[in-house]
Amino acid sequence: WEVASSGVLAALLVNSRETLDLGQEGNGAFLAALAISSWLDLAWSLRAFTGTGPMILPIMLASAQPMVGILVVLCFAFAGFLHAFLALDLTSGNTSNHFKVIVNAARFMIIGDDSSADILLTLGNSPGDWLTFGFLMLTAIVFCTVILNLFIAVHGSAYDLALENVHISFLRERASICFKFMIRPSLPCSALRASRPKATAIALYVTAASVWADLIHAPW
Repeated sequence: WEVASSGVLAALLVNSRETLDLGQEGNGAFLAALAISSWLDLAWSLRAFTGTGPMILPIMLASAQPMVGILVVLCFAFAGFLHAFLALDLTSGNTSNHFKVIVNAARFMIIGDDSSADILLTLGNSPGDWLTFGFLMLTAIVFCTVILNLFIAVHGSAYDLALENVHISFLRERASICFKFMIRPSLPCSALRASRPKATAIALYVTAASVWADLIHAPW
């Protein structure tokens, strides 16, 4: 997450290099991506603490490698049904309607929005026929019922497994963090080192949070 946040911030600064205005047109997507990556980075950094690490690590570990297989199946199935809905809409001759089809197909397949189902039934400028109804039912059964429930089951199984080994994972993660900090270059002068590291760290966090809060309310 640190790399993702740094990359998005670098792209934002490069895009604003001429005007130095982060709120200029075209930066909305960069700011949104930076906000998401920064909050996730903050959540990931809490994995090192005793109070939050055992609760965060199982979720993060269960959402990573164990989900690769079902995510591949889900993405290909989603692309297949989406392509089918776009093909059904080709008879309308309105290519500008593709984004609307994509949005409504995603709403129907991911959250089961019934209003999107009504729109999908009218693809191709038809009031609805057995063909569109058949594709809609096939999508509801295969994707919404089978694949999404398999996704939930795989994630739940991975979370249970990660929760069983949470103590080992927590100690391993803390050891990895300590090792990364130990191999970083340090100040050669002992006078510049903080005599009270915890108090210094808290002061830095408070200062950074204050600057961050001021930047949020700053008129860009």
